[in-house]
Amino acid sequence: MVSIAAQEWKAQGVAEGKVIGAAEARRADLLDILEARFGMVEDAVRVRVAGLSPETLQPLLRRAATAPSIDAVFDTARH
Repeated sequence: MVSIAAQEWKAQGVAEGKVIGAAEARRADLLDILEARFGMVEDAVRVRVAGLSPETLQPLLRRAATAPSIDAVFDTARH
């Protein structure tokens, strides 16, 4: 028999796992878009993308689709 607390911890872990998985998928999508548009992505950009918060990823995905350069994707002063 599993306690209610254990069930709640398990549910919380599943929810957190989904958020982490979604963020990782968006990071991969962002890198795919950058490579499709601008060619091989430098390691420094990969490191930067790896450190992005989930909230930051959506606007960057949109910018990556239309930005004239990789630098413009990350230029928050322009957006």
